[in-house]
Amino acid sequence: MREPDSDAADKPGDRFERIAPVSLNAAPAASSRPGNVVEGATVSTRTLLIGIVAILLLAAALLFGLPALRVAGPPPAAAPAVAATPAAVDVAKPAASTTPAADVWDDEALLRARQEAQELAAQIGKQIEDLRAKAVERWATAAFAEAQAQVAKAAAAFEAKDFRAAVEGYRAVSASLKTLEADSGRQLEAARAAGVAAFAAGDLDTATAAFELALAIAPGDPVAMRGKARIASFPAVQQQLQLAGSAEARGDSAAAANAWRAALKLDPDTESARAALARIEGSAAAARFGKTMAAALAALDAGRLDDAERELQAAAAQRPGDPAIADARARIARVRREQQLTNLSTQAEADSAAEQWSSAVQRYEAVLAIDPSLAAAQAGLKNARPRATLAARLDGYIAQPARLGSDAVHAEAAQVLATAKAVATPGPLLQKQIASLDRLLAAAVTLQEIDLQSDDKTEVTVYKVGPQGKFKNKRLQLKPGRYTAVGARPGYIDVRVEFEVLAGSPTAPVAIRCEEKL
Repeated sequence: MREPDSDAADKPGDRFERIAPVSLNAAPAASSRPGNVVEGATVSTRTLLIGIVAILLLAAALLFGLPALRVAGPPPAAAPAVAATPAAVDVAKPAASTTPAADVWDDEALLRARQEAQELAAQIGKQIEDLRAKAVERWATAAFAEAQAQVAKAAAAFEAKDFRAAVEGYRAVSASLKTLEADSGRQLEAARAAGVAAFAAGDLDTATAAFELALAIAPGDPVAMRGKARIASFPAVQQQLQLAGSAEARGDSAAAANAWRAALKLDPDTESARAALARIEGSAAAARFGKTMAAALAALDAGRLDDAERELQAAAAQRPGDPAIADARARIARVRREQQLTNLSTQAEADSAAEQWSSAVQRYEAVLAIDPSLAAAQAGLKNARPRATLAARLDGYIAQPARLGSDAVHAEAAQVLATAKAVATPGPLLQKQIASLDRLLAAAVTLQEIDLQSDDKTEVTVYKVGPQGKFKNKRLQLKPGRYTAVGARPGYIDVRVEFEVLAGSPTAPVAIRCEEKL
């Protein structure tokens, strides 16, 4: 909509031209021309003049207020121009344009496009800065130059007020730069691989260039830093490798090993030194292992099992899990087992001969626990068990002769004695046991004299014998055994006396008196 007075407001196109300078902070200049002055108005024309003034004020508001509500200015600088690159264009200095493509201020869609173009330009500036930090000109010269040309084209479209074309151009450039960003990782890997391969081939110049490119893409990259360090130590490493080769050739394994260790200290990744050192150390270790195993087997053959075990333990420390060690230990186990069987069998036989039947039983059982198939041990155990039982029963009766005074025990002992006398070839110990029990059985039925003493006032009773009445002295004939005498007297506390009659031995007089009154 046009103003009544062309001097009171500029055309929209003219206003746009005034907001197109480089600075993002630029604002359209306000018109400085004053409005018309109304003079000599009469009272009849006052209303008309008021309406004209209102129109002029509205036009002024549109002229000065609307640009302030819009986003003004060209897009921010994307990045400085690439030095010595013809295609590089600084997006902060777009080409001049005098004819607007459209009235921006009356088209919201164009305003949005303009804003998006500005934001894309700022993003592209950051992308270019990041790529230059990764030395993009060294590994993608043509592609980066093409991207910069696209930046210039999009900036030109922006200056021409063709904001939609600018947005499309900036989007395409951003996508291209993202592709380059993604490719930076592949370029880094390729530079690393090229450096490693060239170093392995001895081409130090190529390796150096490759590692330097990797460091330009990724400063501080550990692979490239390690590669350059290896290149720096290469001459000294080669010198040590030559020394090691010469020492080995003349048979000086120790000197060769020292030189290889020195090379690995300079460059721990020197595989040739590592392999050679492992080879020579392996040979030395094999020699030590062979010597240790020989000593172990010699001790084993000589029956020195403890010495053999110590040598095998040393061999296991040198080469854990070696089958030869397991075989030797199995041999030692077999020998120890045979020795144990032999010792136990010999001791069992000795116990049998000495009539130590209980011990013989234990040893035969130990033999059969190791090897149940041994017939000699089976036969020995079959003979030793009943003899051990017989010897234990005989010893039990002999150790407690007083028990033989019991008719039941006496009968049992007589039966055991008969079994002992039936043994075909009794040894000296059995014969002694038979004689002892035979004598004790006879003594058990032989009456022994014993004197009882009282006060002629106490009624005396001897259990298993009967009442003895009152007396001062009385002699009884009793079989060996344990007895109990009880005394009773009116008005006195009863007394109880236990005594034992021994076979073949005198028994002291037994006193039974009630002397403590109730």
